[in-house]
Amino acid sequence: YNMSMMRFSQADKMSIGLALVSSCSLGLNVYNFFKLRDARQQREADRKYIDNLKQRLTSYETEKNNDCDELETVDTCESHERVWLSDYTKCKACEVNKKERDGLNCKINELISNIRSLTTQKEEIIRQLKDSQDDKQQL
Repeated sequence: YNMSMMRFSQADKMSIGLALVSSCSLGLNVYNFFKLRDARQQREADRKYIDNLKQRLTSYETEKNNDCDELETVDTCESHERVWLSDYTKCKACEVNKKERDGLNCKINELISNIRSLTTQKEEIIRQLKDSQDDKQQL
């Protein structure tokens, strides 16, 4: 190995050394480029993740603030051609809370069901009375 190096002149040795240093430097630059690129991509991904968390936290706090005891008031409700915003919304026009209205709707539906049932029972009683009157007339 020493013998082969001796054949080269001092200028050749310097050129070879410079070429080795340049190639090592180029290799390090390429390595650093990819390392920095990966780090930059990771930072962007982390930033997006943090922004998403912040957005979720903000929406959670907004929802939590909407859940307060004080009712939000809107101009009109569904019966006044307005969609309710939340369960805690109150309509200025009728002053009925959505939860109260939903409860009233349940009671109204129950009453309608009871009325239908009573109507069916009434029709059955009327039919039985007619049958009994027909039986009496036949006797």
